[in-house]
Amino acid sequence: MRVLASWIGLADFAASSRGDEADLGPVGLALKSGEFDRAYLLSDRTGEVINAFVDWLAAIAPGVTTEPLHVPLSSPSAFAEVFSGVSTALDERIDTLERADQVFFYLSPGTPVMAATWLILGKTRYARLNVSFLESSQRRLNRLDVPFDLAANILPDVIRVADDKLATRGEGKVAPGAGFGDIIYASPEMNRLVEQARKLSRRSMNILVEGESGTGKELLANAIHRESRVADGPFVPVNCGAIPENLIESELFGHVRGAFSGATATRIGYIEAANGGTLFLDEIGELPLAAQVKLLRTLQERTIVRVGSTEPRKIDVRVIAATNRDLAKEVVDGRFREDLFYRLCVVKLTLPPLRGRTGDLDLLIDAFLDGLNIEGKVDQEYQPRVLMAGARERLRQHEWRGNVRELQNTLQRLVFLSDNTALTAADVENALLPMPQVAEANDGVLDRPLGHGLNLREVQAEVARHYMLRALKASGGRVSRAAELIGTSRQNFSNWMKEYGVTT
Repeated sequence: MRVLASWIGLADFAASSRGDEADLGPVGLALKSGEFDRAYLLSDRTGEVINAFVDWLAAIAPGVTTEPLHVPLSSPSAFAEVFSGVSTALDERIDTLERADQVFFYLSPGTPVMAATWLILGKTRYARLNVSFLESSQRRLNRLDVPFDLAANILPDVIRVADDKLATRGEGKVAPGAGFGDIIYASPEMNRLVEQARKLSRRSMNILVEGESGTGKELLANAIHRESRVADGPFVPVNCGAIPENLIESELFGHVRGAFSGATATRIGYIEAANGGTLFLDEIGELPLAAQVKLLRTLQERTIVRVGSTEPRKIDVRVIAATNRDLAKEVVDGRFREDLFYRLCVVKLTLPPLRGRTGDLDLLIDAFLDGLNIEGKVDQEYQPRVLMAGARERLRQHEWRGNVRELQNTLQRLVFLSDNTALTAADVENALLPMPQVAEANDGVLDRPLGHGLNLREVQAEVARHYMLRALKASGGRVSRAAELIGTSRQNFSNWMKEYGVTT
């Protein structure tokens, strides 16, 4: 099977309206050649215009199965919308494309932006397919040779790596190390972390995972389990902060019938349920000191004793603990046992916040949006959403204090609460939740009394330092991005850092 993918250009619509077989337009010329079995034809038009065009193609090329694909565009030169629209349309038909003997991307119909998009996608996202490029000239169909590796010579490495990862994820195929296939990343920060985690997965040592809320600690722990020697065993996640204090021992270690009021039957605890597998203790810093003592004994002796029983039970459990706190500081402050800390923290992995993952934000946005568009297909009236350039830029500007979880939830609200198929910056603004304002030391800077030693230059410096430090934190210490966040150039920002004594 040979498949053609093409936009429908103005010349094509004009040819179909004329019914002139002497000038069929690029698409008509290609399909009448007899070289293709199927054609995916993209356009931002709908309704009778498209139906008439498809009927005309059926008359001049009856042997070709044609499928029109609607891609909403604000402009035929809006690169972000064109790129996203093509990617979404082809991803939804990836099974057919992978079965094809050859896939042809047709560059002639449409705008230069559309032609550039075919080249980029053909050399990156869909490079695994047998893709060739076509153009039409003087009523002849020509194969276009691209005698250089566009992905290596023109596109930044981060785009190439990101698209490869999306392609792998979309296929449901993952290279060796399948447990890590659900982690979406391209940044060097995450690459280093995943490589460390991959090595640790082959060992049975306990691991402490630290990171802000929403960074994906359970996802990482699950990936380590799935690549470990106990992958066939259970993975039991426990949120230590969600268990009432009076039930913690029973929940973790189990209990026997009659152990306490309401214990009408013997029940195994989370630790015993994880026997032969991995126990994931999320928010371990929330565990009360009394439960910490019993957990330490369990880890040391490799046994558990159910509440109300004296019979020790042997267990073989690999423990991965996680926290959004600085657990070492919790030890110093007396809120966490030092001996348990060292028992859990044989190795520590630290998940970076989303703002510290260079280049991952766009990759996550696209992956989540693709997933939501696929999910939305259960509703027959649902139209796939695409991000306008302004919408994507507004997402880039947000601080994402809730990290990947906040991003995913925001995109869900954005997609399913908006009536627009082409999502705008205003749609994003409506989807973002208002964040609580934290009282800062410089509150009241505009209301200080005149006189009494007021120094305007010092006040200006205080305000400048405050916003520069916030921008640096939000950008993960990247000066260029911090400068963008406060509306100045990198050079100005660097000069101000020296002037006001700000360091990264």
